[in-house]
Amino acid sequence: MNAVSPGGIEDTRWSIGQEEFNEMGRLQTPMKRIASVEDIAEVVLFLAAGRHFMTGQNLVIDGGRVIHH
Repeated sequence: MNAVSPGGIEDTRWSIGQEEFNEMGRLQTPMKRIASVEDIAEVVLFLAAGRHFMTGQNLVIDGGRVIHH
């Protein structure tokens, strides 16, 4: 079994405001943006297709924001 762990995702319902949230993504994410719903969906579709030789993995989809030690 594999898992997907998304970071921040673009959404218009954030209490801090969409523009502030997007600016936070530009400043704090190495890819300089917040993930779109489509970004996450592509990874889920990849896993659902079952055409991979992978098991027991947690795919962190955060644009490089999490620092792994």
